[in-house]
Amino acid sequence: MEINWYRCLTYNDAKDYSGVIYLHEWNGAPFYWGKADKSTFGVRYSSGYRHWIEGCLQNGGRLYIGQITNKGKHSLDDIEAFLFKKYGGVINEKIREKQPVKDIKHVGNVPESIERGYPLTSRSTGRAKTARR
Repeated sequence: MEINWYRCLTYNDAKDYSGVIYLHEWNGAPFYWGKADKSTFGVRYSSGYRHWIEGCLQNGGRLYIGQITNKGKHSLDDIEAFLFKKYGGVINEKIREKQPVKDIKHVGNVPESIERGYPLTSRSTGRAKTARR
């Protein structure tokens, strides 16, 4: 299985992709994994979210769209669960693999967190530790 990653600099760059995995990344760490399975990214995040996505992208956030080839029997749910389990994420907690994924080859504009093999924290959810005030 292979994921070809595209870094999207604007909402418009991402809105027409469908059948994909996406990653919102912040400070080089996975923030949120998602999928646009039965619709486009633009339908999943309607124009009402456009300002939020644009604001994140203009202030340090990154958005990556992953197109999958040769996924075999695996669903996007399985792939999303694998990526979350391997690289962590701040937000996702509801992830379960039905058909465990063995490994994925990453090509294209691979997210920084995947390139670095983002280390998980001690918590199984991969939540980032925050500084106390």
